[in-house]
Amino acid sequence: MASLSFIPTGLPSLAKQPQEPWWARFFLPLRIAMPSVLLLAGLCGTGLLLTGEQRVSEQRAREAIAQEGRTQGHRTAALLAYLHRSSLLLNGPTEGIDLMVTGLATDRNLSVALVLNQSNKVVHTNQYDLRGEFVEELLPQDVIAAIAQSRADQETKVVEEEGRPYLTVIAPFLLQPQPGVLRSRDTGLLVLRYSLVRPLAEARSKVLQQVVLHSLPLIVTCLAAWLLLDLMLTRRVQRLVEASRQLQRGDFSGRAALQGRDEIAQLSGAFDRMAAALQQDTDALRISESTLRQRTAQLEKTLTELQRAQAQLVQTEKMSSLGQMVAGLAHELNNPVNFIYANSLHVQTYVQGLLRLVEAYRGCVDDRDGAIAALEEELELDFLVEDFPQLLKSIQMGSTRIRDLVLSLRNFSRLDEADHKRVDLHEGIENTLTLLSGQLKGTPKQMAKGVVRQYGKLPPVACYPGLLNQVVMNLLNNALDALDGRAAACLTDPTLDLPCITIRTAVEGDRAVIEVTDNGEGMTAAVRSRLFDPFFTTKPVGKGTGLGLAISYQIVVDRHGGELTCRSTPGVGSTFTLAIPLG
Repeated sequence: MASLSFIPTGLPSLAKQPQEPWWARFFLPLRIAMPSVLLLAGLCGTGLLLTGEQRVSEQRAREAIAQEGRTQGHRTAALLAYLHRSSLLLNGPTEGIDLMVTGLATDRNLSVALVLNQSNKVVHTNQYDLRGEFVEELLPQDVIAAIAQSRADQETKVVEEEGRPYLTVIAPFLLQPQPGVLRSRDTGLLVLRYSLVRPLAEARSKVLQQVVLHSLPLIVTCLAAWLLLDLMLTRRVQRLVEASRQLQRGDFSGRAALQGRDEIAQLSGAFDRMAAALQQDTDALRISESTLRQRTAQLEKTLTELQRAQAQLVQTEKMSSLGQMVAGLAHELNNPVNFIYANSLHVQTYVQGLLRLVEAYRGCVDDRDGAIAALEEELELDFLVEDFPQLLKSIQMGSTRIRDLVLSLRNFSRLDEADHKRVDLHEGIENTLTLLSGQLKGTPKQMAKGVVRQYGKLPPVACYPGLLNQVVMNLLNNALDALDGRAAACLTDPTLDLPCITIRTAVEGDRAVIEVTDNGEGMTAAVRSRLFDPFFTTKPVGKGTGLGLAISYQIVVDRHGGELTCRSTPGVGSTFTLAIPLG
């Protein structure tokens, strides 16, 4: 039975309320959302500040390097010009220039220092492997263009290389004059190439330190806001949420009980009043549900008992009528059949004697007696003598068959035996098969149905023989009905498996087991779940009452303390298993 749902009827459905837009919803708890918003805003401002300060600091670093390089270039170029002017007295300035250029390497930001002649060839450098190289092979194109411009303008140039962290200072100076010439017209160049990696990194580090120092107050403010929200707002809301979850679980005793005049306290009071009203209504509903459940259980029990009683009455009436009919039929047929069967042996003996006498008379009668010869020909005496014994034998076989049927009826109904006794189950199965032999035979519309016996060794079993025979009869009848479709189909399709019933008996533990298997159409799970319900049947109207398996289930389970189960696969077949204690 389905339980009742405790839903207050006076509250509107939440699904029908208008929903808030997505941008107005909080996807995180307030104690996390609000400090996070403050922190995010502060971090965005700090990021913008960091970007601006970093750009300014890097520009200052570049300007400082440019200024330092320009000063160093002017000073060094002046010394180079002096050394070249004094070369007339000192017999060449090479050693002094090499010492001076090597001394420039003490600057940690200077990457390379080059002294170029008039043809842009490196004549002095702080990296000796570059001496003798042409500057066009060493520096990028934008620096080469600046070198040419500085030589033409006779001015110091500062070039920041595009796409590379280098700054190049180009300072022109006059080379040593030719002999006999007072003023030199050849211009040399001093090229100082500075690396910006270290200065830019130091500038960024200083900016980052400043930003961190400025961010500490923001972080402290966010922590303070979080603690304040957690103490004043979140914990109070959490108490209200926990009370609502307790209400959702069906426990209406939970209360938020928040004190104060703020909006959360007012919401808590409204919630507590609603929970109290729901608890009263729920208690009343639970009492009503308990009463209704008890009455429903009683009605279900009464209905089940009525169905069983109705099925038992039908069974009793059916078995009573069947027993009386079988008893009367067996009694009426028993004496005539026994008379015919017993006298057929004497008739056969008498007929054989009369036939011998006729043969003896035929030997004594003159062949010329025409009247006797005509009578013999009219009666077909030779055929009569040959066929009469066969006719008597057929009569004897028919009387034997009738006697066996009467005996099977007597054994099936067990009218002459006690209700509960030890019997041979195989004998009851064979008697039932004898009564059903007519349904096993083939017809023009159906092929004959086979029976495979797989009998095990069964000791005599204590049971109600008549009732158990009725169960076997119901199982075999259902199997025969299930094979009708295959029996008809086999006439037109010889590739199909022949319709067959397999009967297996065995002892499993302390129980005797009988299995009846057919290779019919099988059953679905829905049909199999209702097999043993009274009055449930899948047969056409007029062919089945839906009581056979229900009665069989009562006989096996209630009367014998056994078990009756079914396994079935659609399109493959079904197996009914009957298991009862050996007794």
